[in-house]
Amino acid sequence: MENNQGLTKEDAAVKFCKAFWDAGLLDGTPEDNFGLTINEACCDKYVKDVYSVMAECLYGDEDFDIRADVFDKFCELIILGDGNCPDCGHDMEFMGMDGYLEPSGDRDIPDNIINTGYIYKCPFCDKILITENEL
Repeated sequence: MENNQGLTKEDAAVKFCKAFWDAGLLDGTPEDNFGLTINEACCDKYVKDVYSVMAECLYGDEDFDIRADVFDKFCELIILGDGNCPDCGHDMEFMGMDGYLEPSGDRDIPDNIINTGYIYKCPFCDKILITENEL
């Protein structure tokens, strides 16, 4: 994500998190909000407050007009989590290998095990991910 301020997605995430904490829009600790969308984390706050933080972070003007569809998509973003889980941002755990047996064709030679991927599972949201390479 590159916005009009030239921020990388990592820098933008840190900036948004800090802005939400500074504005009092997130309660508790970071662990209390881990894996939540902005909408879930700020559900008991006023929309105008969330809107103002978004406009200030993105455009440097808390009164900037943002289209409703952009605001809705923004509220679907996960506020915390920088791990490798594509759904919640938690760190995925290695579960095992995916593969199959390739018959050798000779009863005296054992079959070959062909590994086709690595299986990972997120302990937070239970997402299963199979990759060709290690994470």
